[in-house]
Formats: sequence, structure tokens, C-alpha cells
Amino acid sequence: MNLFNRLLIIVVDLILLTAASLTLLLTLGLVQPTQLPFPDAQRLAAMIESAPSAVIAQATVAAVIVAFFCLVLLYFELRPTWQRRPKKIAIKRDALGLVTVTLQSVEELASHEASRLEGVMEASARALPDREGLKLFCMLSVSPEARVDQLASQAQARIQEAVQRYLGRNVKEVAVHAQIAPLEERRRVR
Repeated sequence: MNLFNRLLIIVVDLILLTAASLTLLLTLGLVQPTQLPFPDAQRLAAMIESAPSAVIAQATVAAVIVAFFCLVLLYFELRPTWQRRPKKIAIKRDALGLVTVTLQSVEELASHEASRLEGVMEASARALPDREGLKLFCMLSVSPEARVDQLASQAQARIQEAVQRYLGRNVKEVAVHAQIAPLEERRRVR
């Protein structure tokens, strides 16, 4: 979500939180209508004060629920969005030390290899490490003229061979999903 949308959500959230808090204070009798600065707010507060007790109880519960959800939304909008450290997998461990590669690099390798196939317009891959090897999930955007069954088999073989050759890791599974439409964005950036 871009900055303008986030600021808009924060402003609307703060307005709702203020209204819910003020309603809660009025229904609990902690603020009197005469203490409010605006005449319209004073009239609204007087209506709340003169309402039956069942309505006041419902308004109190509603104000607590709205305030809670506003606080949760505010937390998620204001929390720091630190970059997560990329997940790494060990390629080799010997007397000289440890050699690792990020899963993102494995995904980029698989996507690159699949996109080189004739008939593949776009490729995107996900890698999941496993004790027995890597599981790769590849999405392909293919041309309408392509034979999907042959293309999927070629993609599986090419991805498995490339990962095993370049990284020395066993590939347990390569699942392929093909579609004619362009691939959607993998991640939304906040």
C-alpha cells in the first residue's frame, strides 16, 4: 500500500477511535455533555445521556468493540516494517566453513531456467527446503499455442537439473502450474 493510502487509513482510524472513546466516556458518565466543545457534540451527548439503560449498554459494548478494532488496525499500520532476513539453506559444510544460499536465489534460478523455455512468457518459482531436498513450486505463463503437458515436463527437468548442477542440492519435487494469463505479482510491497 502506498503512503497516501496508509495515511488515509490512519486518519480515518484515529477519527473512529476518538468517536468510540468519546462515546465510551459519555456512556460511562466520565464526561458530561456540557464539557464538550461543539454544540452538535453536546446535543448528541445529551441524546446518549437521556437514552434508556439498555441502549446505553449496547452503545458501551459497541464503543469498546470499535475502539479495540481501531487500536488493532492502528498497530498494524504503524508497526515497523523491517525487512526479514532472507532464509538461507546450507549448500556445503567443510573444514573451511559453511556455504549458504538464500531461498530467493534458488527461486530466481528456477524462474530463470523455466523462462528460457520456448512458449514460456513468464515464470515465477517458490522454494521450500526439506530434509530430503528442495520442493519447488513454479508458475508459468505460457503462450496459447504451447503444449502445456510437454512444456511442464521440460520445465520440471530443466529446473531440477539446474538446481542440482549449480547448488548440489537434491530436488525432491517440482510442481508446475501453467496458465495463459500473465502471472500476478508475487508480493505486495508495503
